[in-house]
Amino acid sequence: GIYLGSFGIGHDIRLVIDGNYANPLVLNDFFEPALGQNKAGEIRLRLPKLTEGVHKIEIKAWDVFNNSSVAVTDFSVVIERKIAVDQLYNFPNPFNQSTNFMVLLNGKTEGAYVQLDIFTMEGKPIKRIEQAINQSGLRSLQLNWSGNDENGKRPQPGIYFSRFSIKAKTGEITTKLHKLILL
Repeated sequence: GIYLGSFGIGHDIRLVIDGNYANPLVLNDFFEPALGQNKAGEIRLRLPKLTEGVHKIEIKAWDVFNNSSVAVTDFSVVIERKIAVDQLYNFPNPFNQSTNFMVLLNGKTEGAYVQLDIFTMEGKPIKRIEQAINQSGLRSLQLNWSGNDENGKRPQPGIYFSRFSIKAKTGEITTKLHKLILL
């Protein structure tokens, strides 16, 4: 199990942010063991205010046999004005029936509105897919396109473009373009 005693110097559950080993946060009081398990639990803690950008946290804990473990993760802090579109891709690509668009998001998505436009290389609109987001903390979104245009007809095989736009609750709009091939 995880050691939670106070008898070992330096045997606390410690959090180090961005390599600041001189000022670790002691997390012992924030740890809650999982019911009926001695090897699992969770820590709920609001991190101190961090600047926008990439950060790294390390958590070190000890078990009752005096063994330590370290977990490290990198994460991004984004100012909440705009929703960042980290990735936009479709699969399969190329495709001949339908395709799924996967969008990875970062920011406050609750109350946002998304729009996916498909158009030809000449800019002629083919299809628009729209959706409201009513879920907080949404980080990925999947949209399906049947491969048909607005009239239910199949466009000619070729290269097409998609434009994904997301409008945050604050009114800020983020857009990302992607190329796809219809066989």
